[in-house]
Amino acid sequence: MRHRGRRIVLILAALTALLAASAACTRRPSQPPPVSGGTGVQTKKIRYGPFNVPNINAPGQFANAWALPLVGIQVENGMVSKPVQNAEKPCQDCYLTGMKAGLEFADGSEATISRGLWLHHMVALASGNGKKDATCANSALSLPHISVMASPNNTERFFASGNERTPIDLTRTGSYGYRVNPADKFHLLVELMNLNTTDADVYLTVEYKFVNGNAAGYRPVTPVWLDVANCWTSEVPAQAGQYQLNGTWTSTVTGTLVDGMGHLHDGGTHLTYDNGGQQFCDTRASYGTTPDYVDPPGGMAGMDHGDGMDHGGGATHISEMTKCPTGSSLRSGDVLRLTGYYDDAVHNEMSHNGRLHPVMALGLLYYAQ
Repeated sequence: MRHRGRRIVLILAALTALLAASAACTRRPSQPPPVSGGTGVQTKKIRYGPFNVPNINAPGQFANAWALPLVGIQVENGMVSKPVQNAEKPCQDCYLTGMKAGLEFADGSEATISRGLWLHHMVALASGNGKKDATCANSALSLPHISVMASPNNTERFFASGNERTPIDLTRTGSYGYRVNPADKFHLLVELMNLNTTDADVYLTVEYKFVNGNAAGYRPVTPVWLDVANCWTSEVPAQAGQYQLNGTWTSTVTGTLVDGMGHLHDGGTHLTYDNGGQQFCDTRASYGTTPDYVDPPGGMAGMDHGDGMDHGGGATHISEMTKCPTGSSLRSGDVLRLTGYYDDAVHNEMSHNGRLHPVMALGLLYYAQ
């Protein structure tokens, strides 16, 4: 236990040095004004960046890379991973009713797999009075929060996206939203990948839908993040063949599900949630449903991701994940279980240096009282 405690102290010290130097907010161009909808809902798309993503032959850009092995993170070619503190908010006193992430070039065209760019993942966090991460608040160490110099006791993960870019809609069953207060601060974790032979400048985008904080009838939601490697890196070693990944959490939240999503890496087939053994969601992956999620013929200039990440010409990748049905109930003390299903006989997993690339199985559920 003494050695484990010393290791945690070393990790915290290294991460503090790492992030204090690198987590300043990326400058953004001026943003267009919000667009109002007919029911008081406004829409605002914010560009975060630009982010310079190194080419496939160039070392990845991870701030103070010397410290990353302490937390088991491998620096790979063609990638950039960056925390962004004090990111722009779409509104000051409001309820967020919908969110969708994207990736685009300076001219506004989409940056997709077919053009060699990946939105590997992004996570949005909010700090402020009453913000508390449901599943990591009692953790001794929470890397997502440390990465933006915050604590899970005053900061929560409220939105995330992988390359499939699943939209969140908190109004599927009524007037619900994620509460944003004037003093709240937003932060981002952004990881991007470039399979081209030239560097690329791209912008992370988030399209927010929101109503004013005094909008009649709106009620707040609580985001619940479930993860097979929760409060850590979210990635776990892949396996060959058919296998499952599991994560559990004993609830401190009571409410009714108003929206929910799941995220897997290539090779994944579906992800389920159950409460006390009763399944209430089965979110399924689709591959290559649009040309944007298909590698071009010949692959990306014959390159492998970091000397071994195979992306052959014509390969398909996860393009959609179905959403959870609404209406299931959760009570404090219930045991939620997340299960991610992988089968490389159905969909190929990625490999790196002859080894399978780490995988994820995670998701966000939104509950309202």
